[in-house]
Amino acid sequence: MKKSTIYTLGDIDFETGNWENIKHIEGEFPKKFTDSEAKRVLAIEINGKQRIERGDFDDYKNVRKVVFGDGVEEIGSRVYDYWPQKRPLEEVQFSDSVKKIGVSAFRDCGSLKRAIIGNGLEEMEYQLFYGCENLTLVVIGENVKVIGDDCLAKTGLEMLIIPPNVEEIKDEACEKCVNLEEVVLTNGLKKIGNFAFADTAIRCVELPDTIEKLGLGAFLNKDLREVYIPEGMKIESLCFGDIVDQLDLAQEGVSIKEKRKANMVVQKDINSMLRGKKEKEQ
Repeated sequence: MKKSTIYTLGDIDFETGNWENIKHIEGEFPKKFTDSEAKRVLAIEINGKQRIERGDFDDYKNVRKVVFGDGVEEIGSRVYDYWPQKRPLEEVQFSDSVKKIGVSAFRDCGSLKRAIIGNGLEEMEYQLFYGCENLTLVVIGENVKVIGDDCLAKTGLEMLIIPPNVEEIKDEACEKCVNLEEVVLTNGLKKIGNFAFADTAIRCVELPDTIEKLGLGAFLNKDLREVYIPEGMKIESLCFGDIVDQLDLAQEGVSIKEKRKANMVVQKDINSMLRGKKEKEQ
C-alpha cells in the first residue's frame, strides 16, 4: 500500500525552540493548505512522490525538517534556491529509496544543521551542501562511492568520518571548512582530489593503506602538523603546501599502526557515533 505524505503542524516557542500544539495530517505532496495552516507546517515526511521538483515547497514557508521518504527516488538540482523563504530549514533526511540528488540542491542553506544520507545514493553531487555555514553533522550513507567537487565546501563541519565505501573525494570537496579539525579516512578510499581539504583546521592526517592518488594541495592548511602515510608510499610536498618542513612524517613502523586505529571503525559504528552526536545536540 502506498504511504501518504505526513505533515507536522505546530507552533514554535521562540524562547526555547520547542514545538508546541503538534498535530499530524496525511495527504499527497504537495498538498494545498490555507495560508494560516501552511505557516504552521514545521516538518514534512514525503512519501510516494518519485521526483521532487523546483517549486514543490512554495507553500511551506516555515518548514524546519524534511524527510525524503519511501518512494522518493530523485531530488532536482538547486531545489533549495526555489524555496520561498531561505532561512528556517534545519534538517534533511534521505531514505534508501533516494538514488539521485541534483547538483547544488541545498547550496547556501544557511540554517541547515544536519543531513542524513540514506543507503540508496552512490554519489554526493557537485556543491550539494556548499556554503551551508551551520551544517555540523553529515552522516554519509553506506553505498556512497563518490563525494563530488565542492560538495561540503564552506560548511560548518567540525568532524567528518569518511566510511569505507567511499572510493573518491573530488576536488575542493571540503575546502574552506574553517572549523573542520578532524577527518577520519578509512580503508577503501583511493583518491583525494586537488585542494579537497585545503583551508581547514585539520592538524593530523592519517592516510589509509588503500590510497592511490593524492591531489595537489589536498591538505594545504596552516594548522597541519602531522601526516601518517602507508609504508612505501611516496608523497609530494605540494600535497601539503609549503609547510612540509614542519611536518612529522612517519614513513613506517609501529607509530603508523598505533595511529590508525580509527581505520578499523566499521560503518555500523560510524553511523551510531554520528547519530549519537545528533541526539546530544538536540
